[in-house]
Amino acid sequence: MIKDNTEYLYDVFNMRIRIRTNDCPDNKCQTTLLRYDLIGNNTFDICNNIIQTAKNFHGQLQRFGVYKSLESTGSYATQYYGDKYCGQSVPCIRNMTFDNIDDQCKYCNEAESCFFYFTYYIND
Repeated sequence: MIKDNTEYLYDVFNMRIRIRTNDCPDNKCQTTLLRYDLIGNNTFDICNNIIQTAKNFHGQLQRFGVYKSLESTGSYATQYYGDKYCGQSVPCIRNMTFDNIDDQCKYCNEAESCFFYFTYYIND
């Protein structure tokens, strides 16, 4: 990892990573957010590795998803939830299939900006 003079780190693929607190009403932060920006022409292998990492930590994560922005139509996000937060109508990270992973990896195609995000509760 390489840190520049901003709030970001960069991995060996020169992908930008941001770690920050999230959900902070009254300055009492509830979650930590790890954001992994997808910049340029990314491969399925990088995407698959990120999602497999999320699957490996399904018990600790609150949620995982992909957020994309399209200039013409707005912003969109997908979400899968950790073991404590998923259920009948909420998809579980642990149950992601190859087709789900492929869909997530294709989700960023043609987006102006796109990133993976992971959140977990600080006091969970």
